[in-house]
Amino acid sequence: MHPTEPAAVINCFNLEDQAVNRRIEVNPAELGLGAETSYRFSGATAQRAGDRYLLEVSVPSYGHSLIELRKSF
Repeated sequence: MHPTEPAAVINCFNLEDQAVNRRIEVNPAELGLGAETSYRFSGATAQRAGDRYLLEVSVPSYGHSLIELRKSF
């Protein structure tokens, strides 16, 4: 979580020798962010489901993908 803004990053690592697609469920309140606020994501596709977001992210083999979430204006 960012110390002064409603933002956070999620760093996804892949230690396998093949690229993977992962589904991640994120609850902004668990990250210390406002649950009633809308957020936009970069680095993954996202769908809101109640107070959570369902993310789909592709991670290259032996690599990482960075997902950024910020308050949507």
